[in-house]
Amino acid sequence: MADDKKLVEKKPVAKKKVAVTNKLSKEEQLEQLYQKTIAVFNSMSCMTVTKSKLDMYNHLKNEFGSLKDYKDSEEYVKKCKENYEETEKMLIQKEYDYCCRHLELAKTEKDYSELSQAFKTLLDYKDSEELAQRCDKILKSKANKMKYAVIRKSGVVLALLVLVLFACTKPGRYNVARVFNKLTFYQRSA
Repeated sequence: MADDKKLVEKKPVAKKKVAVTNKLSKEEQLEQLYQKTIAVFNSMSCMTVTKSKLDMYNHLKNEFGSLKDYKDSEEYVKKCKENYEETEKMLIQKEYDYCCRHLELAKTEKDYSELSQAFKTLLDYKDSEELAQRCDKILKSKANKMKYAVIRKSGVVLALLVLVLFACTKPGRYNVARVFNKLTFYQRSA
């Protein structure tokens, strides 16, 4: 019961704080935004390299830009741009390394197709264009192998079909008997 009264008593205090923060002067609001933005900027160093980190640097650049000439916000805009570019390079390197690792493990046409597209999105980074062409070349050779395999299999089936049809007709059985006779297997031919 005593705890419930404390909770009830604290609610109006929180409302008063909200009312006080709404009455901050323009300078205080700028300072508050500036401090929050700097805190986020400083915490970015521990964030892993992802597309989200790029988005965050872009957002921070805009936030510092909205502060215009407030303190050293222009310097932070430059830092955000530099960090954005550095993170973008790291992200491209990370994607390149990922693709190179998976190129060694690729087996199916789907794998090579996806890797080819991924290398093409890396633009002119290192030898990504050559690796994309290598994936395309492997895709073509796999397609040719499959085409020849189908032709080979259908050829074998056709040959077996001709033999079966040939063996079932009277002239075919006669010719088979003649061959077995010459090979001294006449008794088997009957």
